[in-house]
Amino acid sequence: MKNNIKTIILIVLIFIFIIIIIHQQILLKKLHNKVKVAFVYIGDIGDFGWTYAHEAGRIQLRNNFKNLEIIYRESVSPENFTNIVKDLIEKEKCKIIVSTSYSFDSYVIKLADLYPDIYFLSCAGMTAKKNLIPYFIDVYQIYYLNGLISGGLSKNGKVGYIGGYKIPELIRHINAFTIGLKEVNPDAQVFIYWLNSWYSPIKTSNIAQKMIEQNIDIIAYTEDSSSIPTTCQKYYEKTGRKVYTFSHYSPMDKFGSDVIVSGQLVNWGLIYTNLFSKILSGKIEPKLHYWFANSNAAIFGKNYSCMISDEAKEILKNKKIKINSKVTNLYDYIIQRYDQIKDPLISFDPFTGPLYSNKNELKILNKERAGLKDLLTMDWFVPSIFEIDY
Repeated sequence: MKNNIKTIILIVLIFIFIIIIIHQQILLKKLHNKVKVAFVYIGDIGDFGWTYAHEAGRIQLRNNFKNLEIIYRESVSPENFTNIVKDLIEKEKCKIIVSTSYSFDSYVIKLADLYPDIYFLSCAGMTAKKNLIPYFIDVYQIYYLNGLISGGLSKNGKVGYIGGYKIPELIRHINAFTIGLKEVNPDAQVFIYWLNSWYSPIKTSNIAQKMIEQNIDIIAYTEDSSSIPTTCQKYYEKTGRKVYTFSHYSPMDKFGSDVIVSGQLVNWGLIYTNLFSKILSGKIEPKLHYWFANSNAAIFGKNYSCMISDEAKEILKNKKIKINSKVTNLYDYIIQRYDQIKDPLISFDPFTGPLYSNKNELKILNKERAGLKDLLTMDWFVPSIFEIDY
């Protein structure tokens, strides 16, 4: 009897798998010759951050696939997303929709059911269907490296962080950054301000200025503009005092040539080339496609050719740190950690236990690493993180 049940279950699973393959092949046949694709952006392609980086990826994808006709819509609010996508499908005849924001995900899920013959890609989404492919590249490990840098550069241990929304992705960024920061300076503190917006350049600049006035001497961030490097650079030119910051998703040297020390960058073109190669060959799997910092698409640096500014490098080389009873300079230690993170097996990860929350709750057990589910649902802060308002 048990063997019969197992056989039936196996047959059902095989049948489901065959149905998925057949459906994907039907979709593939409909992607004839010139395939029309639409990218939908939550921000302006000139934001020099998140949307700018995705737009660079779109252009790289277009150059790599001559059979793709790729259009885009920018500055799309979540409330308008559904109507705009319907127009792209029904009027523009797009066969593939690329949704590039976490804020669109709940709408994408419904649209995928409404249009079963259209492929949807959802950046930072988690729900997979036969025609819905969630994807993401996580750079929290690079935030950890920039936390190490900040620990060596901050003179008073007061670090600011400006975030778009309080979601697991940004909590990962902040926690990893703080772990690196406190590894160098155990007394350091991180002060977070939530914008509740991905792109508010004026507000972001005002908050950065207020942080500077409160003697914060490093500002990290996850939001979509170049406002923070611009604000820190202007402050330096006016006062001669440097408040260090980072490039985010795209190189931002021209906005903060004297104050940007490193950054976390993403080459979305590599991600999109990978995904579209699988879609167009009919080999895409209906699952979450996830990359970490060991991917070539994740880049540690202030730009694509410089990891750490010359000024910061000299300071870090003269900063001694004791690790497992051995003394080394901080710059060499950062490079060592970077090599471990870039290792195909990721031989080091900042979310390795024991890790406690700021409420003294054990979140990751000793010698264990946070799994993907832990990362995607992270809703707690490590110690020494404080949320502020102005």
